[in-house]
Amino acid sequence: MATEEKGLEVLDEGIENCEEVAKCCTTVNQART
Repeated sequence: MATEEKGLEVLDEGIENCEEVAKCCTTVNQART
């Protein structure tokens, strides 16, 4: 049970990180163009 809860926490964090990284990547791609 604890492992499952941990997994959901990581998943939530992963989604947030993904959005931040996506913004970063978009900025870098625009700068390169």
